[in-house]
Amino acid sequence: MFMLGFIIILCCLFYLPYYFLKKRKNKEKLFPKKMFYGFLFSGILLFSIGVSLDDGSSTIIAELREENETITEEASKLKEQIKEVEENTDELHELIETLEGKIDGLVDEKDQLTKEITALEETNAELVKEVASLNETNDELKDKNKQLKNDNKKLEETNKSTSSSSNVSSNSNSASTNNSTSSSSSNSNAISTTDTTNEDCNIKGSNTGIYHVPGSTYYNQTKNVAQWFCSEQKAENAGYRAPKR
Repeated sequence: MFMLGFIIILCCLFYLPYYFLKKRKNKEKLFPKKMFYGFLFSGILLFSIGVSLDDGSSTIIAELREENETITEEASKLKEQIKEVEENTDELHELIETLEGKIDGLVDEKDQLTKEITALEETNAELVKEVASLNETNDELKDKNKQLKNDNKKLEETNKSTSSSSNVSSNSNSASTNNSTSSSSSNSNAISTTDTTNEDCNIKGSNTGIYHVPGSTYYNQTKNVAQWFCSEQKAENAGYRAPKR
């Protein structure tokens, strides 16, 4: 509005020299007072209204420009922040991919460890069985050692009694006679015992100091027979014991 009024006033001002030039050529030309003053008054009015309105609008425009500049700066900052967020997002994606790879590796290691633990448990179970078997063998060896000690003690006692009897010279001849008689009878008894062993004495006395009766768990497996017995009582009297199972 301000500019429109200013243009109308300028047009009126330029019309005056134009009119006077035309008036010199044509003196009968009349001055259009109503139209001139109407345009001039309209231009002055529009110019005045524009000037009065320009004071508030210029302030508003300045404020709007400042707000626009502020918004532009904030927008540029937001663009920079968005760019940083996008870069951070790319880094996070790479980190996630790296972590997923590590997780897959850990899962594979877990599966491998599970297999190894299963194999170790199986090996442990086998070792437990072997230890139980070794403990049983150890018990048998302890019993055998005990039996051997008892046999050794009996032999020592026998040797002592033999040495004491040899010192008696008056009974040497009768002793030799009796020994020959007893040896002949013992031979006959041995022959009869051998016959009985082959027929009825089927209890096995192993070299571990354990006897096994027919039908027991280890009877058929026992090959190292040290002595045969006709009854369990005789086997126990000889120092042997029954198996634990």
